[in-house]
Amino acid sequence: MVRVCGLWVVIVLEIFCKTACLSRAQERDDVLPLLEKAARVQQFNLLYPQEKVYLHFDNTGYFIGETIWFKAYVVRADTGKPTDLSGVLYVELLNAAGDVVERRKLEVEEGQARGDIRLDKLLPSGFYEVRAYTRYMTNWGTGACFSRVFPIFEKPERVGDYSKASIDRSVSRYRILDMRRQEKHEDASQTEGGVPVPVRPKGAYGVERHDLRLRLYPEGGSLVQGLEGRVAFCLTDKMGMPLSGIGWLDTGEDSSGPVFPVDSLGRGLFSYTPSESSVAFVFTDSKGQTYRFLLPMPEREGCVLRVNTLLGDRVDVEIASTSGLEGQVWGMTLQNGGTVVAAHSFLTGSAPHMFFFSRADMLSGVSRITIFDGNGRIWAERQVFIPPVPSGADSIRMRAETGLLTSCGKVRLSVKASPNATFSFSARDVAFSTGGLEGDVRTWMLLCSELRGYVLHPEYYFESDDAAHRKAADMLMLTQGWRRYDWRVMSGMEPFELSQPVENQLYLDGQVFPERRRQKVGGLKLNAYLYNQVGESLTGETLTDSAGRYVFSLPDCSGRWSLFLKAKGKKDKDDYRIGIHRSYSPVPRAYSWEEMSPIPESHGGQLKFSGFEDVDTLAPLREKKNILLPAVHVDERWVYENPRVVWERESVGRRKSFLYYDCDAAMDAISDKGGVMPAFEDWLKERNGYFSGDTYVMRDETSEEDWVEELKLANSGRNPDYADEDNPGKNEDFEVLAKSMKIGSVVIDKEYNIYKDGLTYDRRPIVWIIDNAYHSITGANYSFPSNPNWDYEHKELSARPMMEVVWCNSHAHETVEMPLFLDEVKSVYVAEDQTTWRDFIRFRNENMQMPVTVFVYTHHSFFGHVNGLRRTYFQGYNVPSTFEMNDYSVLPPMEDFRRTLYWNPDVRTDENGEAIIEFYNNSSCREIRVSAEGIAPDGRCIINE
Repeated sequence: MVRVCGLWVVIVLEIFCKTACLSRAQERDDVLPLLEKAARVQQFNLLYPQEKVYLHFDNTGYFIGETIWFKAYVVRADTGKPTDLSGVLYVELLNAAGDVVERRKLEVEEGQARGDIRLDKLLPSGFYEVRAYTRYMTNWGTGACFSRVFPIFEKPERVGDYSKASIDRSVSRYRILDMRRQEKHEDASQTEGGVPVPVRPKGAYGVERHDLRLRLYPEGGSLVQGLEGRVAFCLTDKMGMPLSGIGWLDTGEDSSGPVFPVDSLGRGLFSYTPSESSVAFVFTDSKGQTYRFLLPMPEREGCVLRVNTLLGDRVDVEIASTSGLEGQVWGMTLQNGGTVVAAHSFLTGSAPHMFFFSRADMLSGVSRITIFDGNGRIWAERQVFIPPVPSGADSIRMRAETGLLTSCGKVRLSVKASPNATFSFSARDVAFSTGGLEGDVRTWMLLCSELRGYVLHPEYYFESDDAAHRKAADMLMLTQGWRRYDWRVMSGMEPFELSQPVENQLYLDGQVFPERRRQKVGGLKLNAYLYNQVGESLTGETLTDSAGRYVFSLPDCSGRWSLFLKAKGKKDKDDYRIGIHRSYSPVPRAYSWEEMSPIPESHGGQLKFSGFEDVDTLAPLREKKNILLPAVHVDERWVYENPRVVWERESVGRRKSFLYYDCDAAMDAISDKGGVMPAFEDWLKERNGYFSGDTYVMRDETSEEDWVEELKLANSGRNPDYADEDNPGKNEDFEVLAKSMKIGSVVIDKEYNIYKDGLTYDRRPIVWIIDNAYHSITGANYSFPSNPNWDYEHKELSARPMMEVVWCNSHAHETVEMPLFLDEVKSVYVAEDQTTWRDFIRFRNENMQMPVTVFVYTHHSFFGHVNGLRRTYFQGYNVPSTFEMNDYSVLPPMEDFRRTLYWNPDVRTDENGEAIIEFYNNSSCREIRVSAEGIAPDGRCIINE
């Protein structure tokens, strides 16, 4: 085995020629295609090196109203060193449904960035995802991004009382449409005649039966007839929860195969030699219930890869192939960080081919073995994990110089690490902790970022390099071995499109779209005007290319800027739609059950003090005093200059809502792609599948003659709002259609706009509140009352009202119309609390079934349309806040309930590797846990012991 380095093209050629026992003709005809594929892989990684990002947080869980503090480390995946590519980082907070609720745009300097996210605007508690990525990283999908799920608890009822940490789990499970479930699993299997067929080269077989899901992961990726191989598996129920018990293979013979355990994570391993006969996987759970799964039929031709990682100082590799593949020349590459670090060629034969790697020569982290032929077909592939060798240079050592911990007293720590190192530091109160740790910068960079899904307790795989830890790591590689680097793409066998460029600075780019057919968008003069609230302004001018694309490079700027883009054609009346490239947020990933389970508190990073001394008296956090003011004579009352601002404040809708939509941002996203403005209610239905029903309501005062005219206009294309896709109307009997549309349409209360038809939310009625004023009720499903005077046969509207309105908060429903288009709406809030809608309308007889309140806040002023002009905004860098705490050297001790005692994103050691950290304790902390993480300029991950 020869390592690849230096002039890689020449070296790879030499490797393949020296390691293959072939004649000169065979070398020329068979080895050179292997060389070409390996050289392309190496060249691809040089041209398109991937990036990784890791976020170090100040805490492990949060409460609504707190702040998430974080430090970002961005590195090149091929070297592990701080990136020299991207200069802009995006950090997003997503709710359980997958909606982005907060976004930060941060400047990356020397591979580092820092920021914070305030949690004071969150609506429901729950499990929120923080993810980070560069624009360049999105070329490789969601799996290339950093992601971590946090529990965010309800705000404490009493300040400082964190003992009752609660989460409304029903929000994410039943009340918000889960967009994450639409994510497609890469290892999903297709079905052909009822037999699972693996999607190559993913190497996973999926079998579903009895509401259980069995995933099979053959070592190397294939089940091959007549070749024994190891098969790892993962068994879960339909909700993704793992099942434990025992399993065995039923071959149909008199005696069953050996029994193998199924662990608490639903995982296990068995050896299996496939044949033409059917074989069943039999599982018995802890309750004695037995389930059978028919294993998929094997492939007739192929190879099996067997890797032994349990040996002392080496990794053995064995490749066995079927007789039909004998005499072929195959190649092997070993990649780490996408770079080909070793290569080998061999001749397939009747006996397995074997070789080995020295563990001392293998790089730390996850490496990938790929077996391929000259045509670029992957016959087998496998991931291998090598833990790093512990070193004192990778650790941050801390010692408490403060002997006695006191209320609001100063804490002084001495730090010893590498000289001139930079790292982030967090100290938190153990008593206020909400959970344990979930790995660190080392576990993410070397392990978790290379695998699929959530890795439970990743620090375990770094604790030791003994047989037990190697066996556990091997199971992890077999079941969660995500292919971060697609070998077929890197080798040129499949196309690669670099859809997102490297964003090394701030750019404003996009595309101009024609407003009408055959309208040219190439060579247009495009002007950009930007200004902010402090009076600064930027201007620029450029020309579009043949496809209408444009780009402006901007200087470093921060905050939100008003942006005007003006495209000018040959004629002043030419109109264009100007899009902007800024909607490249990846598809949200699915949560795993482990991420939403409590994690026990670990003992790492705990400081030792000689004791705790309480302060006799503490100033209360809020001191209430009754103060008698002198009598005041009021000459006149001040009237709001703009009372509408007070009346229509969004805090009314936010108060009890669990769902929020920023309609301005949604409209910008549509316009950025050159889309056409949608109708408001149609957008609601598309945005959230729980909104359903007709996007209009039938009013009883509308005559059939009026409906005939509406239908004629709609089907002639002049009124698209009522277009009927199923009835284009070329030869339609409009009179009959109007009558059929009117049947079943019921106006329950004409005066207060209560309708049976219209939109519903999860098949429940909607009480519409427009700008904090009652507007209407749609989808009012009601039950007929038990009243002998009711005409059950005809159910005429002339009967007494089903619901008698006794009070309404305004008369806006008589004059205010429902917004027609999305750009008329600022925001939407959805509330399920049954006390919410009663603040706006009340009935004597309530027969509605659990209505939902939808608050709609609208714009009252609009810009006039100007041809070729786009009004929007540009987001510069978000300026990070500074962590603040009371200075108790000048203030008296007082009630202080900080859970994060101190956060410093930039602690620097001197030339001797020493530093001092000082901060103040809160009023009750008796036990402090610290966390310090960073990445050295040479790529080493440094963490506190």
